[in-house]
Amino acid sequence: MTFREKYIGDKQFYKYVLSLALPMMFQGLLVSLSGLIDNLMVAGLGDSFLSGVAAANRFYMIFNFAVMGVVLAGGIFIGQYLGAKKPEKMKESFRASIILSYLVMIPFFIAILFFPTTVLRFFTTDLNVIQSGLDYYKAIVWTMIPITMSLAIGTAIRSTGDTKTPIIASSIGIGVNLIFNYLLIYGNLGFLALGVYGSALATLISRLVEVGILFYIMSIKHFDFATKIKDIFKIENKLFKLITKNAINIAGNEILWASSMAFLMKFYSTRGPAAMTAYSIAGSVSDIFFILFGGMSAATTVLVGHKLGADDFVGAKSNGYKLLALSIAMALFFGFTMIGISNLVPIIYTDVSVEAQQIAINLIRIVGLLFWTYMYNLQILFMLRAGGDSFSAFIMDSGFMWLINIPVVGFFTYYTNMPIVYLYLIGQMTDIVKLIVSTFVFKKELWVKNVTDFT
Repeated sequence: MTFREKYIGDKQFYKYVLSLALPMMFQGLLVSLSGLIDNLMVAGLGDSFLSGVAAANRFYMIFNFAVMGVVLAGGIFIGQYLGAKKPEKMKESFRASIILSYLVMIPFFIAILFFPTTVLRFFTTDLNVIQSGLDYYKAIVWTMIPITMSLAIGTAIRSTGDTKTPIIASSIGIGVNLIFNYLLIYGNLGFLALGVYGSALATLISRLVEVGILFYIMSIKHFDFATKIKDIFKIENKLFKLITKNAINIAGNEILWASSMAFLMKFYSTRGPAAMTAYSIAGSVSDIFFILFGGMSAATTVLVGHKLGADDFVGAKSNGYKLLALSIAMALFFGFTMIGISNLVPIIYTDVSVEAQQIAINLIRIVGLLFWTYMYNLQILFMLRAGGDSFSAFIMDSGFMWLINIPVVGFFTYYTNMPIVYLYLIGQMTDIVKLIVSTFVFKKELWVKNVTDFT
């Protein structure tokens, strides 16, 4: 097989990939732009307020990734059972996804509701930053209930190949969030000026609207995985155990990965408030380009996962290698674009210090330079998960972060006076080592299997 045959698809292939990926990327773009606007609105209150929200969101991000890991495990089975034409098993997989995701949610909910100060003190000792984080947590904790259900439903819908429907709920939710941010943060149009609490309250309102819309869509579109509340616990024991096993691997990976991000923020915060602010800005800007990850994940679920569920292993492998090549090409374009727009930071973030602006520019450029390595590693991760090889994905992703990335960055943080830009560069460059490991794991092709054969 020639290089072209193995890695380059025909026009029909790319047309289908884009039909799956673009809606998800568009949704991701809306979410990222919403986050950027939120970031800008809070930044107008001052550096300590933005740092407080950034610190608070680090723990919230761990929760979000944990739940996402669980629903992704359910989505893998929903996608493969769709390929195997087993609608009842799709329902059981969806029920398991809901039950497990709420079980994961509970400890995070308790931590933020009853021990918010303890959580925030892990990230910062600045009392002003902590107070801002506490104000934010008062409302954001309640968003955990609706967002958990939204993630379960949205992931299940995308696993069927319908990447457009979740955009409707997400788009409306984002619009509601932006409107109430405008009204509640600064007290526009006669509303009370609630600051960061207003930002969190706006998020809560938008999440309630979003989950309500998803429930309505499910009621009129009659998806094969949809289930009645009274049947929520009707799941074959063997299937529940298998989904739980995959959920533990994937959710465990997501928790450890998100926790590693929290530790990195703790490391970077040692370089001062400007460093924390810059890190938050760089993250918000970079998120606009990270939409590529969600798009390729959705495409992989269908083009690889559905093929595996139908026992078309040759087709799954063929699609997998072509998706890998496409993801690298797109990542190179996204990365260079990111570098090109980095100079816009001072124009957009006029309310933060010049020092924070300059640091943010350099951090964004580093991300842009190495963006293709992130996408390469993630695309392999998506394919491992599509084939149910969640353990290899676990070792390759969070295992690498804790065994390589965290020790390296931690060492340079506490044993040198290295500025944050160089500290950040060293941490990001460890992904090159990860690339070598992921290539080795991918070529073993342990992901080329049908997980429904075990049920």
